[in-house]
Amino acid sequence: MAFTGTPTVTSLGKNTVRITGISLAAAASGTIGLTGGGAGVSLPANFPSAVDAALSAAGLTMADGVDVRYNRSSSGGTQASHLTVAKQATPFLITLTNPDGANASGSLEIYVQYLHSIDR
Repeated sequence: MAFTGTPTVTSLGKNTVRITGISLAAAASGTIGLTGGGAGVSLPANFPSAVDAALSAAGLTMADGVDVRYNRSSSGGTQASHLTVAKQATPFLITLTNPDGANASGSLEIYVQYLHSIDR
């Protein structure tokens, strides 16, 4: 099962996105990915789609260059600290999983941030 609810995706500059309006059912996973990548929630088209040349040369991928944080934005459900986050490099995909088999997560506030480049 994927995220439940209707995602609101807000750009906070070209490198940071805030996602609200969604939760995870008990034992469910939801995906976040690049526009057109088939994820349950798509990042805006202007979100970076590849790491900078210096990061790539160092062997790093989008999975290395993106930070994902979340908070529970409403009462109800289990503590969001129990969610797991996995990042896949190719194709770039973020998977949040609620391992609690009995309780939903409650409403989530998720931040996805492309970390600064090591290019100068």
